[in-house]
Amino acid sequence: MDQCTHEVRAEYWRKIIQACGQRPAGQSAKRWMDENGIREQSYY
Repeated sequence: MDQCTHEVRAEYWRKIIQACGQRPAGQSAKRWMDENGIREQSYY
């Protein structure tokens, strides 16, 4: 994987992790991932 690809993927996951952290109170990370099309195996 070249440096550019690595940077793009890292930024993509930073945004996903940030968005998951801002999910509504009481909503589980698993439910948020399901609703946003994120595979749990990919996230963890």
